[in-house]
Amino acid sequence: FKKAAQSQPSIIFIDEFDSIAFNRNGQTGSPMILMGGRTGIHELLALMDGFKGRGKVFVIATTNFINLIDPAALRPGRFDKVIRIPLPAKSARKDILTYYLDKVPNKRILNIDRLVNRTQGMAGADIANVVNLAVMNATRRGSHVEDEDIDQSVERVRIGIVRTSVRQTPEELLLTAYHEAGHALVKAITSGVKELDTLTILPKGGSLGHTSYHPPEHNFRTREDLLSMLDTAFGGRVAEEIFYDLDHVTSGCGSDMQQAARIAGLMVNSFGMGSFLSVAPDKRTEKASQLLEFDREEDVSKLLDESYARTKKLFDVPRNKAALKQLALKLIELETIKGSELQNLISELLSVQTS
Repeated sequence: FKKAAQSQPSIIFIDEFDSIAFNRNGQTGSPMILMGGRTGIHELLALMDGFKGRGKVFVIATTNFINLIDPAALRPGRFDKVIRIPLPAKSARKDILTYYLDKVPNKRILNIDRLVNRTQGMAGADIANVVNLAVMNATRRGSHVEDEDIDQSVERVRIGIVRTSVRQTPEELLLTAYHEAGHALVKAITSGVKELDTLTILPKGGSLGHTSYHPPEHNFRTREDLLSMLDTAFGGRVAEEIFYDLDHVTSGCGSDMQQAARIAGLMVNSFGMGSFLSVAPDKRTEKASQLLEFDREEDVSKLLDESYARTKKLFDVPRNKAALKQLALKLIELETIKGSELQNLISELLSVQTS
């Protein structure tokens, strides 16, 4: 700040602003850490107040967690202008991808439009990382950068690298295949095949298999979208129940259940998409707040129970159950199915009429 004052006009840029300007209320941790954090924000605010009317010094900060910033830092005269930077839309992703790929000397003719679709939901830094990983893949192979290198990099950024140290038995592979096929089929039935991206039983990240989807281009979700996400989360568990039994459902469903609970909680508590519109507890008496909280929990449970029942009903249809088995067996054969191949396969399986 002293150097900026001596070099006017000047700009002070603070990255990861939440690390020094976090909310002083409700913090947890050791007394020494809290004391240091409070001292830091106190000093920062005092320095900013000291610049008022003393020249042209601009202070800019960035954060991914504005909800963690101390309210005092956002008052007029401090960081009072907030500019939210959304994730890049399709046209912006194409420009970003083209910019980084133009710097790659050894590359074949790439299908840019297809690659742009594969980077839905990614920030500019993610896309830069994808291109960098693709160059590394091609260098290790001693070849040019190809579409497949980009595909592998996207999957690595989204999911993680393949864990070659993990060895699954044939029984485990089949169970994983049924689980992931269950997710994919429910998504296809409730939202259409166009949202499907990759289906794999190769261990990546922290899971033994993975089903990935194209994030939507729009910045909102309808109630229908969220119900589809709920049903899709239950798809893996229901598939395990169908081809094994309730006592042999695996712990691999745990993360799916957590995701379903999170979605249902948001629908009830944040989006007003439950049985009633939520009312903030602080506008009621303590007793009324407790009753309202109980009603909300009941509403969340109702959404989860209804979603589970809907998903089970989907596989009561013979065609869907047959498609689940065929997709799982095909996944065992190929290990990974993605893109148009996956979409066409599921469309074909769901269109076959059973006698």
